[in-house]
Amino acid sequence: MSSPRAKQLWWGPPGVGKTRKGLALPSVLVIDTEDGTQWYTDEFPNATIERMVSWDDFFARLRWLRTNPHQWGTLVIDGITILKNDLDAKWIDTFMRRNQTSKGFKQEYYTLQPAEYKPIGVEFDKMLRELTMLDMNVIITARSKTAYEPGEIMKAIGHTFDGPKQLPYWADTSLYLSRAKDGRFMAKINAGDLSENPFKDRTGRFPCPQEFEFTDDLLVNLFGEGITRVSVPTVLATAEQVEELKTLAVMIELDEKKIKRSLAEYGVDCYEDLTETSAIALIGRMEKAKK
Repeated sequence: MSSPRAKQLWWGPPGVGKTRKGLALPSVLVIDTEDGTQWYTDEFPNATIERMVSWDDFFARLRWLRTNPHQWGTLVIDGITILKNDLDAKWIDTFMRRNQTSKGFKQEYYTLQPAEYKPIGVEFDKMLRELTMLDMNVIITARSKTAYEPGEIMKAIGHTFDGPKQLPYWADTSLYLSRAKDGRFMAKINAGDLSENPFKDRTGRFPCPQEFEFTDDLLVNLFGEGITRVSVPTVLATAEQVEELKTLAVMIELDEKKIKRSLAEYGVDCYEDLTETSAIALIGRMEKAKK
């Protein structure tokens, strides 16, 4: 059995070293959303860097990484805030076109209503599922921000990460990065002052809750081959399998709701996203239902 992959959230104040830590990892692809890598390219010649600020381009890149052979074993998303802002902007533009009676229509601004956050959250969760299915270590970096008491106006209670609240639930480990007075990179298990479980670490491989030195080889020492091995692509359902599934769905009279429920069991929302193995299993279930 292959060594497990690492899924981590790194957060901390600007300039603490999140970008440098990501670039130092072996076989790493860094998605740079803030142009934060430009001064370090000579220092980390083995790291591959791709500038990206578009949510749709980013999601397409994830799909390519999951389904194609490549040389990388670790993906660093540095950082998530810009991509999330572009996702919000995409949906705001959609809602503004749909609701031309809104106050900001002609001025090109739109205030999201509570119910309109749902499709944004659904699309972000879909991205997290894509990351979960990706055979790579995945590290998401985020800035720190002031945490305020829920329901209170401007009552600061500490610090948390700048990103969607579901990130610590997705990550196996959330690390707060800092610098010691002597310049050493330091880290500690911390999911932010608003987290229900700030010391969450599924791996059980990090010191908790005390602070520890974050050396360049720490993750290799802790995760071994899981950090160093390159990705193995996912084999998706063939065109023939997709067509067979659609034909079987018609034959056994599955409505759209039942189809979506069946696909959700495999973590996808369309036949084309099924793996080859999942497609075979679902075809078998449909064949049995037909009989």
